[in-house]
Amino acid sequence: MATIKFPLYFFILSAFIISSTLCISKNSLNPTNYDTLSNELVNQVCKNTSNFQFCQETIYADPQAPEADRYVLAYITFRKAYQNATSTSKHIVALIKNMTNNMGHEKIIQLGSLKECNGYYNEALKVLGQALNDLNSDTFDGLGDYAVSAGNNARKCEPLLKDDEILSKKNQDLIKLSEICNVVSKLYDSDYGSLI
Repeated sequence: MATIKFPLYFFILSAFIISSTLCISKNSLNPTNYDTLSNELVNQVCKNTSNFQFCQETIYADPQAPEADRYVLAYITFRKAYQNATSTSKHIVALIKNMTNNMGHEKIIQLGSLKECNGYYNEALKVLGQALNDLNSDTFDGLGDYAVSAGNNARKCEPLLKDDEILSKKNQDLIKLSEICNVVSKLYDSDYGSLI
């Protein structure tokens, strides 16, 4: 009888240890568990944005974020903004193509708004691409200007996209991403200490 209890006890103990290990591993990989991913530089940047949670979620979605210095952080944020602008621009172009096949008076007005907004997104893509090129060549002077320009172009689109929930959200995300990029660009200012 004692031999039956020992294997059962050993099995239960082993199962407990394995399940505890899996829970710990799962929680440490959860991207919203910022305590384990904490990077003080990321925290300071996000504290200087209007949406701390969006900033953290955006940056920590990149696996390099926990160990990121200011260069890697700039690359992460400008790349995310560029990806958002690219995706949104493609969505706008697809809508324009679909609308030209089914034109009514209301569609003509929407089409004009979308074309205008696409122009703003082309400009945002241009400046965000330039920011990434500058980062690749270790040129940091214009990063803040690029971020502000991308955000301003997205703001110009906001009233034009208010009737399209998906586009409006993508556009608002670009505004927030541009703000994060602008805060990160301040890490290259001479008064960098004032951010932290």
